[in-house]
Amino acid sequence: MAWIRPSDLGAGPGSVLDVLKAEVVAAYEHPDADVFRVRELARDGLFSFGPGIEAIPDEFLDWRVLRAALAERQENARRTAAISRWRAVDIDHTRIADWLDKPLRAGEEAVQVLGHLRDKLAVEIATRGDKRIVDPGGIADAFFSMIVHDGHAVAAGTGDLPPAIQFLVNAGLELDDINPAATFGKTMDLLIFQKRLRIICEANGLPWQKLKRTVTQDRLPAMVIQEGMRIHAHDQPERKGSDLNDISLLCLAPYADSTYVDKRTLEGVRRARGTIGIFDRLIGHVGKARNYGEIFAALTTP
Repeated sequence: MAWIRPSDLGAGPGSVLDVLKAEVVAAYEHPDADVFRVRELARDGLFSFGPGIEAIPDEFLDWRVLRAALAERQENARRTAAISRWRAVDIDHTRIADWLDKPLRAGEEAVQVLGHLRDKLAVEIATRGDKRIVDPGGIADAFFSMIVHDGHAVAAGTGDLPPAIQFLVNAGLELDDINPAATFGKTMDLLIFQKRLRIICEANGLPWQKLKRTVTQDRLPAMVIQEGMRIHAHDQPERKGSDLNDISLLCLAPYADSTYVDKRTLEGVRRARGTIGIFDRLIGHVGKARNYGEIFAALTTP
């Protein structure tokens, strides 16, 4: 068998984060490499090979010790899938400049607006979220408690920055990263990408300013796959947590001859292939199989 080589050899098989780490390091060390060259550079050392038992550390052989951690990961995937596509108001297309003169709502008005949005999110989770979610209202409450916390932090800011800019700075962007002409959606994409990049930066001891100037999303195969699926995958009536796992698994497609996915993921791949040339060239054969026997036959056929 083959599995992703983890950064921590005692942690069991690696994850999509380890794939992204390998790609980021390759892109940083070879600043002239395009996404296809980064793929080839990252491939070296990305996988471990051997009997499947070697992928599992001895302390994990009793799978029951992982039960709570795996359950929490599943719950988090369901929460993320239920919330990530929700928009209280469609502002992704607006420019950051459009928000520079907007003040924070205050007092009772802010409370009423947030309460109304919280109720809308709870309904959205109940109707469109993974059916295994047992407390949509609790998830909505937790989400908006973070919004309130962030709002208080912006209100307490001591500088002269507009609230919209202060929000982005508090979230992790630096002032020179914020382009007033960029859309809100693109700016949030950059924010999320930089959060991932910072994790890798700190884990590998890389210089942050040079790293963020050198490594861009379009040079990382995993980011091309995830972004392509985010844009082109169909917004299913039920947003299942397993969809996030499926997209993470699809990030291995640039390193495989054949990748087997479920029907929902395959349709997203077809949509992205027809629109994004780099996406199409990065991944090999992607299909679905009726059963594991069909996959085994494909593996053993000369």
